[in-house]
Amino acid sequence: MSTNWHLMKHDDGTVFGPVSFEQIKEWAQAAQVSPLDKISEDQLNWTKAPMFAQLEMDWLLQMSDDHYYGPTTLSAIQEFIKEGEIDHDTLVINCKDATETKVGELPFLPQADEPGEKEIPPAKARENDLLIQRIAAMEAALAIERNRITDLEATLNDFLTPR
Repeated sequence: MSTNWHLMKHDDGTVFGPVSFEQIKEWAQAAQVSPLDKISEDQLNWTKAPMFAQLEMDWLLQMSDDHYYGPTTLSAIQEFIKEGEIDHDTLVINCKDATETKVGELPFLPQADEPGEKEIPPAKARENDLLIQRIAAMEAALAIERNRITDLEATLNDFLTPR
């Protein structure tokens, strides 16, 4: 294949190239090509990336009952697992033969970790830290409000108690 290939990103229309088709394939394997991105050799006729069998974007992920992502590559699936966006129970469909299975049952992906401590991706760890801080602040505010209620109830009881 020629070295006149271009990749157009769906989200903002940015065009990368000219590059070799092999470079586009490397990008796809590095989970950098979205199912909505387009590829062209002449920048006039654009084709969605998954239409190129050489990119091996053969997998459709069921993200929810009515939301699917893909087709995408095995590398993208591995990246989604690493980032915590999907887990080993996520349904995956092979677009070539329509077989359905769970991500964790794919023989060419790492199997689910053994029970116990699991490494949390950095983005999730930061999010967890922020949530823990927010919960602590809310618990402190709740304790203050409970003390105020207790004080108000005592004042009300004093007021209502006959003398």
